[in-house]
Amino acid sequence: MAKPGTGPVPGPESAPARGPARGESARSEATRKRLVDAGLRLFSRQGFDAVSTRALANAAKANQAAIPYHFQSKEGLYRAVAWRIVETVRPAMESAVLEVRARHADGVTDLARAREDVALLVGALLEKILTQRDKYEIGYFLLREQMQPTAAMDILYDELIQPVHELLARLVGPLRGKPETDPDVIIEVQALYGEAIVFGVHRTTLIRRLGVKSLDDDHLARIARVVRETLLRQFPLS
Repeated sequence: MAKPGTGPVPGPESAPARGPARGESARSEATRKRLVDAGLRLFSRQGFDAVSTRALANAAKANQAAIPYHFQSKEGLYRAVAWRIVETVRPAMESAVLEVRARHADGVTDLARAREDVALLVGALLEKILTQRDKYEIGYFLLREQMQPTAAMDILYDELIQPVHELLARLVGPLRGKPETDPDVIIEVQALYGEAIVFGVHRTTLIRRLGVKSLDDDHLARIARVVRETLLRQFPLS
């Protein structure tokens, strides 16, 4: 799916803009970025319907006409926010995903390694949830799309969620002696997601139960360790 609001990629023969044209291009790109930033803040907190184009323009310190200019419509800006989330979250997961895929390119034959890689992938997701810049806005946006999906969910699912979900199923299936497409395997993978996501959705509960004002680096390290140990116990090898 092409990203909304973007044109064709210039070929290698294209010359860089010079003088005023370059300055105008930079200002246009800066406006586009401010609109996406504003969209992430407002859509995540209020939802699509409650946010007006005027509110988006005001929050971005932009002219209201900049929305159709860059994104065709408010819906286009909403999809651009989904792409921003993909571009923000995916790089942090990508190295772990590529590493695990390469390790099991010929199928899962080492169950001990598969178990470790389940913990690796869930741990990478957990770290992103706990430390990601704009983690609250991203979390709100993702939660809204899970509860009331729009066309933006196709972007999030195809580009961000499905690849990791399927890779986890490829590991969990052999650990359970079942095909990776078995419904029980898919449901268990969904539960694995929950073991990471709960620390974002129920962060306040954990803070109150621990009797602290916020989660510092020591708490984050402890969370990562406990989740990893829990995952390894979940898949005994004997």
